[in-house]
Amino acid sequence: MKVESPITDKITERIASLEAPSVIFIGDFVDICSTEVARKILAKLLEQKTVDKIANGIYTKPRQGKYGLVQPSLDDIAEAIAKRDRVMIMPTGSTAMHKLGLSTQVPMNVVYLTTGSGRRVKINDKRSILFRRAAPKHFSYQSKAIPLIVQALREIGENDLDDQQMGRLHYIMEKCIGEDHVLSDIKLAPRWIQNLLNKIIKQNAESNPNQVIDIPATL
Repeated sequence: MKVESPITDKITERIASLEAPSVIFIGDFVDICSTEVARKILAKLLEQKTVDKIANGIYTKPRQGKYGLVQPSLDDIAEAIAKRDRVMIMPTGSTAMHKLGLSTQVPMNVVYLTTGSGRRVKINDKRSILFRRAAPKHFSYQSKAIPLIVQALREIGENDLDDQQMGRLHYIMEKCIGEDHVLSDIKLAPRWIQNLLNKIIKQNAESNPNQVIDIPATL
């Protein structure tokens, strides 16, 4: 099939307008042309190094960094897929731990809970994103920090928190305690996580008498 130059120009202009690094899907151009034509044009742009292909049907517009091309992170890719599919996602396990600073290890294979279908997206550099379908209750939280903390603590375990991780949790709770829905979201967590976070809140309040917090009565 012959690719018309005006269509190529429109797609190239749209990609040029994107902030780099960014995630690009073949379906992003359905208002310009068919997916088959878009696929052929992206293949041409790939040869010209305008875009880079990172997975089946997923391309990126990389940014030139000091030490080479900077690609979107796995988190950016996962968020872009969720936005495209109109579903909710939540980091879990070691992914949540790393995002919170409870682990310095960067996971090669990240795992997200999702309200959509479960599947694995294989990235060309041998990394992968696993979307695991989860019950709606996992997405009942309204704050940003508490669901991440819950998922991270599930991974670590009730009795395996070390002193460094505990110190990090104190710091996180001190920073987020004034945000909306934090205290109400704690009540949605498993009981042992509720008790732990309420204990941290109480200890932080005792070390900072000027901080007025309505401590839950579960302690």
